[in-house]
Amino acid sequence: MFSIVFQPRFSKAQVRGFVDKLELFEIGYSWAGVTSLAVAYDFRATRGRPDYEHRIVRLNIGLEDVDDLKGDLKAALEAIA
Repeated sequence: MFSIVFQPRFSKAQVRGFVDKLELFEIGYSWAGVTSLAVAYDFRATRGRPDYEHRIVRLNIGLEDVDDLKGDLKAALEAIA
């Protein structure tokens, strides 16, 4: 499980569009299940943490083929660029 942060130039619609374009990742939260998941969310500044606003996407990597997941992420990134 990890998160990615988009550059400030990406709008909230683009970040959510990235998640929507993913085909192998389902949308949702998990604490280490077997299915790859993605979710966009707002992450506001708190004491000692930066304000990522709408630009963060949390990914949970499941048991799907790594190359397939990489291809899915690449295609979704290209779609919003």
